[in-house]
Amino acid sequence: MRLSVAVVMFVSAVQVFAQGFPSYDAVHNSPRTVVDYFLLCPAFRLDDNGQLTFSREGGGVDPGEFDDKKNMLTSGYKAGDFTVQSAIVDIANAYIRVTGVQDDLPFTLTFVFFDRKGKSNLPAFSYYSEGGDGETYVFQMFEIDSSREWQDVTQRVLPDFSLGVFDKSPDKPDTYPEVDWEYVLPRKGTTVLAIPHMTYKMGETGRPADQFQLVKRLLGRSLELPWDRNNGVFKTGGVE
Repeated sequence: MRLSVAVVMFVSAVQVFAQGFPSYDAVHNSPRTVVDYFLLCPAFRLDDNGQLTFSREGGGVDPGEFDDKKNMLTSGYKAGDFTVQSAIVDIANAYIRVTGVQDDLPFTLTFVFFDRKGKSNLPAFSYYSEGGDGETYVFQMFEIDSSREWQDVTQRVLPDFSLGVFDKSPDKPDTYPEVDWEYVLPRKGTTVLAIPHMTYKMGETGRPADQFQLVKRLLGRSLELPWDRNNGVFKTGGVE
């Protein structure tokens, strides 16, 4: 079974690169595949030194940035302290997963898009990096407007939930401490998993011990967020 999955990933990547990367002019006005959206996404790009950088602003990318990002889909690409170790490109399932190392810290970047009934697709990406002052989690989702600008719609499409969704105890607090949320984007299906993680601040001296214990008790679980393509939003699903 493991061999079969590996073969599928290999074939998917070969099909993409055998056809060649798309040009900026060919896809800027009408992106269709997950590769088109990945290269056009303005939230992450390679800087002048060829290393990965992020921006929470919308907008778009220029042709030069578009072409530079093709390196992120090339296993073995290296610039300074940035290295792409593997790049899985699965066009059929609208899924990209890039793993690598930057500044000696492992990272994983996942990119997908979700379809909406009668409307344009909504691209999304998640990023996870280990080490430093603590783990880093990033999740953003976008809508491309009529002028081809990328608008951040993350808060609009996510349901309102907190760590309390996992708390089944009879004596629940009125509020719950903040946590870092990791969003696991699907390769199959359209359900995202939201996984809570303790923030590095929770371990600082002077933090209330009861808050630390509360968070610790509720970790290790995940919340399903099924995609509602009719309304273009995620719903709150089951707890695992």
